[in-house]
This record gives sequence, C-alpha cells and structure tokens, in this order.
Amino acid sequence: MECNEFDPQLKKVLQYLKIQHKFIHIIPLGRLEMARISVLSLLVLLALGCALPGCKAGAKTPSPGDNRTHPVNYYNDAEFIADITIPDNSVLEPGEKFKKTWRMKNTGTSTWIDFKLVFNQGDLMQAPEQVEVDKTLPGEFVDIVVPMKAPGLIGSYMGYWRMQSNTNQAFGERIWVLITVKD
Repeated sequence: MECNEFDPQLKKVLQYLKIQHKFIHIIPLGRLEMARISVLSLLVLLALGCALPGCKAGAKTPSPGDNRTHPVNYYNDAEFIADITIPDNSVLEPGEKFKKTWRMKNTGTSTWIDFKLVFNQGDLMQAPEQVEVDKTLPGEFVDIVVPMKAPGLIGSYMGYWRMQSNTNQAFGERIWVLITVKD
C-alpha cells in the first residue's frame, strides 16, 4: 500500500504539494525560493513518515504510544555478552562478599527505562531480588552489577537471573552466576 493510499490526510497534503508544484512553474521564482519550497515539501513528507510519494507504508518510523493508525512493533530482547567479574566456577571462601557483573546488549527495539534484572531461580546468595538497570538504547551495552555473598558451606552454587521490563514482563535469555565455595 502506498503512503497516499493509507492515510486520507496524507493524500490531501500530497494533492496540495502537487498544486504548489504547478504554481511554482507558473510564476518565475529564483533558485533560492524554489529550493526553500522543495525543502519545505520534503520536510512535510518526512514529518508524515514518507520521504517520497511512492514510498511504502512500512517505511514510516513508529513512535511509542502512537499505534492508533499504524501497528507498532516494539519488542524487548537482551543478549548476554560477557561475565565481567566472577566467571563460572570462580572459587570463593565461605561468606566472602563479591559483586557479580554481567555485560548485556539491548537487542530489542525498545529503550530500557526503569528495567530490572530479577532473580529467577536457584541460589540467591544474599543478593537483592532485583537491581535497577541503567537506561539502555537499542544496540547499546550495559554492565549490570549485583552484590552477593558466598554461602557459608562448602559446595557449588548457582543462581539464575533474567531481565524484566517496566511492565514486569520477563524477556531475553537467563543469565547465571556459578561459584564454588572452598576453605
């Protein structure tokens, strides 16, 4: 579907621009005036989400909250990049305090605002059940730090964590901390 077919207001604007285009050719204008009118016409089309009259409706850039006439395909996703601290099977002493840091990438299309990393399953290791995540734009990386304490008994411990949106929806792959406690 072409832009001028999916939106009646856009069709009116395009008709107006065609009239203006004809008007430009009737009266002699200097190059500067023609350039200003051309730029203004392009800005109007861009503001309506269409660079050229024949562009596809899918080329429109959606804005959050504006899904009245256009479907918006925002989604949350996250990718684990690296263990910055405490790699798997790190050996800690009983009761040792540590900070686990994961590097994550926002692979979705939504900006992470008021998002959290939440405890999912396993051994909590005296960590808070959730931590705030810094604002992260799509494609950006963020380091998430969780303070923890190794259990007092010798053994292996594993805790799973997962990203959560500002609407409390879990998303992305689970990440974990895996330690070994030894004397």
